[in-house]
Amino acid sequence: MSASLPATSDVSVIMPVFNERATVESVLRLVLAQPCVAEMVVVDDCSTDGTFEVLTKLAESERRIRLHRHERNQGKGAALRTGISKASAEIVLIQDADLEYDPEDYAALLKPILSGKADAVFGSRFIGSHEHRVLYFWHSLGNQFLTLLSNMTTNLNLTDMEACYKVFKRELIQSVKLEENRFGIEPEIVAKIARTGARIYEVAISYHGRTYAEGKKNRLERRHQRPSLHPQIRPPAVRNFTTTERQGRRKVEQPKVGPKGERVGTNESKFTAEKKKELPGSD
Repeated sequence: MSASLPATSDVSVIMPVFNERATVESVLRLVLAQPCVAEMVVVDDCSTDGTFEVLTKLAESERRIRLHRHERNQGKGAALRTGISKASAEIVLIQDADLEYDPEDYAALLKPILSGKADAVFGSRFIGSHEHRVLYFWHSLGNQFLTLLSNMTTNLNLTDMEACYKVFKRELIQSVKLEENRFGIEPEIVAKIARTGARIYEVAISYHGRTYAEGKKNRLERRHQRPSLHPQIRPPAVRNFTTTERQGRRKVEQPKVGPKGERVGTNESKFTAEKKKELPGSD
């Protein structure tokens, strides 16, 4: 992609929201405090904890908030697709509705695009000298493993495929057909952006992860939403062979009988045929 950008850094911030009443107002105020934000497209994915009421009140007093709501819960991917389709500024930035990511990082994330070097920029929690809260080892290892699988498929060298912060030229991200409804949207975005040949940069970001007690959704709460991997980076399925197959035998199909009682279409295994020859009168 090589389209020119405006002189000012006008940004559409896309924020999918689901049951984040405790943090959503603080996040919105932090985002809107950034001078580059032209609009904030907020998509409530049918929250049930009063989040939408908080958002409605904020939208009434802030003209930059464009609020949309799904009538039924569809997942983060579906909310992102809605938000991306509604964006109108020249640059699109994805923001989560919790307090784990810092909008103060916007300037660093936008720089490669504004300088004409990049078409897309992904944040990374695993590079640079930014501050990071120390939390769960297995979560970190899992993220790195998923990133490895993604890199093997896309031939990129990302360090944090699952990071929330992803920034794009609007025409680029709106030209990509996204299909995942749930959390598989993260690897899908990376795979499909890589396929376009876009220039991708990675920028260090700070990270203030939450514990489960502080509101982080655990695996049991989101297992109905999150597939193991997006199909584009899913490894080939491993076939489980039966005991008979491991011994070099194949199942014998039921013989088909013709109109005169003869067998037709028989697919007997070599093993069965040899056994029949050993029987008396088989010659």
